[in-house]
Amino acid sequence: MPKFLLAAVALVLTLTAGSAAVADTKDGDPKRNEAIALMKNNKYAEAAKIMERLVEAAPLSANDHYLYGEALLATGKYMEAAVEFKQARNIQPSESLYALKCGEAYMRAQRKDDAVTQCDLGIAQCKDPFYKQALESLKKEILNPYKPPPIIDPEQPRSAKSGGMPK
Repeated sequence: MPKFLLAAVALVLTLTAGSAAVADTKDGDPKRNEAIALMKNNKYAEAAKIMERLVEAAPLSANDHYLYGEALLATGKYMEAAVEFKQARNIQPSESLYALKCGEAYMRAQRKDDAVTQCDLGIAQCKDPFYKQALESLKKEILNPYKPPPIIDPEQPRSAKSGGMPK
């Protein structure tokens, strides 16, 4: 399977998993529901502020740490997001989504070793084949990132010695 396809699979699985969890999280808490609505409308910075307060009020809520991590990830605060996903995983280790999102956050923060570690932990604990495949795909992408082929300039002369490739 081409590496770019692996990257696409990992990304699709990650995004699908994350959006599904955000969509199904409503539980009656008005502030949490407000944060979810903000995230659905791409207002992640505002959602992060709300989720930060909710995490402070209920530090043992894996779901709140997860939602806070989603908001932070979307705003480019990758290390902070990784901390929240890791905290969610520590509270609820059986939830493979948290390991997947933590691996993704570390990958985006260019912390390859930490990302692989999170994937390995998630794979070891995972009972769901969907998340196991997503974690394995993410790990493959981290270890072997897709590198596009060089762009060939059609104006550059080719030589027979180089096999017709530009010098």
